[in-house]
Amino acid sequence: MEAKEQQRKGEELIETIVQRALDSTSFKNKLVANPRETVSEMLGRDLPSTFSNGKELVVEDQTDDSIVYLNIPRKIDHDNIELTLEELELVAGGGTECSATSVMDFIHKSGQGWGMMARDLYDWITS
Repeated sequence: MEAKEQQRKGEELIETIVQRALDSTSFKNKLVANPRETVSEMLGRDLPSTFSNGKELVVEDQTDDSIVYLNIPRKIDHDNIELTLEELELVAGGGTECSATSVMDFIHKSGQGWGMMARDLYDWITS
């Protein structure tokens, strides 16, 4: 399955989990307390304790509107980033110059961080 499809399926799962957490306080509390068990139960199958790349899932409840939340995203290793074929085609540019800065701008503006998380989640649930 290509990366775009994995990302799409991962995003759909994230949307489903978030909506269910917004609809059910008990589900949200279980999800925050034990994400792996809760997602495993929701999908009806056991999931590994970590993602295939060694990452783990952490869920924070940020629904209290009296608090302003600041999320510090993971640092992207610009020297070792791997783009999908679709992303490479977009930044390859036939006839225009393409600098490392413009590639990084594209990655950040296109939600690459979100896409990576969605693909990680998809890989986790299908492992």
